[in-house]
Amino acid sequence: MKTRGVSCLLLLLSVFGTGVHRTSAQYVYEWNKVDTVTSGPYDDLNPAVTHNSIGWFPTDGKLWVVFERHAAGESQIAASCYRIDLAAWDSAVMVISSGPADEQQIKPDFCDGYYYSAASSMRTMRMAAWQKWKDGRWQVYYSILNDSDKVWTVPVLLVQDTVDNTDVRIRFAPDSMFIVTWSRGDAIMGLMKTSSTASMPESLAVSNIESPSYDVLSFYDRVTILWTIRVDTLEFAVHRDIGTHPPYTRTEPETLWTVGPCYNPHLAVNYYPGPTFSYEVHEGGFSQVYESFPGLPSSNISDDPLAENRNGRGYTSPVITKGASRVGLQWPRSDEFIYEKYRLGDSMLVYLHGGLSDTVRSAGHNRNVCLGSQMIAANNRGYVLAVWESNRSGTSHIYGRLVPIFWDYVLPKPDGPGGYALRQNYPNPFNPCTTIEYSIGSSSYVRLHIYDLLGREVALLVDERKERGSYAVDFDGSRFASGVYFYRLTAGSFVETKKLLLAK
Repeated sequence: MKTRGVSCLLLLLSVFGTGVHRTSAQYVYEWNKVDTVTSGPYDDLNPAVTHNSIGWFPTDGKLWVVFERHAAGESQIAASCYRIDLAAWDSAVMVISSGPADEQQIKPDFCDGYYYSAASSMRTMRMAAWQKWKDGRWQVYYSILNDSDKVWTVPVLLVQDTVDNTDVRIRFAPDSMFIVTWSRGDAIMGLMKTSSTASMPESLAVSNIESPSYDVLSFYDRVTILWTIRVDTLEFAVHRDIGTHPPYTRTEPETLWTVGPCYNPHLAVNYYPGPTFSYEVHEGGFSQVYESFPGLPSSNISDDPLAENRNGRGYTSPVITKGASRVGLQWPRSDEFIYEKYRLGDSMLVYLHGGLSDTVRSAGHNRNVCLGSQMIAANNRGYVLAVWESNRSGTSHIYGRLVPIFWDYVLPKPDGPGGYALRQNYPNPFNPCTTIEYSIGSSSYVRLHIYDLLGREVALLVDERKERGSYAVDFDGSRFASGVYFYRLTAGSFVETKKLLLAK
């Protein structure tokens, strides 16, 4: 896994990392207010937002949260959405599933992503899965948000057997619709689902029944599973990859670096193929949140020995800057983590962001925080959604906040040596067209490429000799998926690369 991550990074550097002019970068941070997502005489618990590959942009301008809702005699799975165009949450809550209180419906999970139909057309899929108590055991149900009429499908029973099925996860899987996983005793089970069929449930990992915690993350053409096992008194975090293309090949399990007994692992959404993750270490009646990355020592990100620090959620991205010490692109990592802190009767959420921190406090308990992967981009800054539950009003409700991810903003600069320059595209973000301007100082053969995040060329906009002067070319991204792309200008010995954001 470590080798694969290095190979991917080297591939990107080989495409983008030569001949770039030096410049300085300005990093901008902006914290957003806390929003009340739900209200009313209900108990709203366990919120979930999408947690797939990094950088998805919502195609219809909505960020969704799914949660469980309980009232007298009733148990529900419900959803609400943040409207990007209005910069506000919808007041209406959509009920996905409803039933009597004794048929508990709890611990929902939610995901969305791009699905390619048999006709090769792209559409957005939004899916929720949860566990339900029925017929004396826990069962697994799921529902899909129908894009055409904006309603959730009737809940579908996915898994039913003689053993409890708990801790449900649902993740988008390219070339399928989704993968669902769950705990069944000491096994972590899973199945792939397409629009018409579902694979047979199979054991993806074996943990310890005393410590069955695990997490799942989808990334391009594979799904990564992270789980804990106990060996004598020492607990390890283990991971494996599952290919999402038939025949769904699986890698061998690999033990990751930890500092000791670990609990409640969470994979961090990231660009890196390597499984950056967080976990808890419980010692002396307190707990700390650690971050770990293959090949590097674990680090204590909470660093408060007198507090219970729990449920760390991470977001790791490379920051693309121009190196001041050498010519070339720099790829430092930017780690964003959010976790729950309980200290001396105080309950809070702590958000760590590019060396800065911010804290959300209230009179109630802030818990079950979840950090999403869908991005809102504005003014060269990126934001993702954090949601959590709090009983600050006496009844538990869902709250949310748009939090920034580290996003480099390169200041305008004059033309490079000899009159060569590549300028930032505008508008940026764009949908679906943007303009790229550049200047060349003398007659040169010019090539202007567009690359995706994996370093694959997706378009060639200019491929001809140009005379000295300034030029503009339009890029139409209507046939491409939303996300981060790079454009690279080569003119003689001049080479420069910038990134652009397609947000449909």
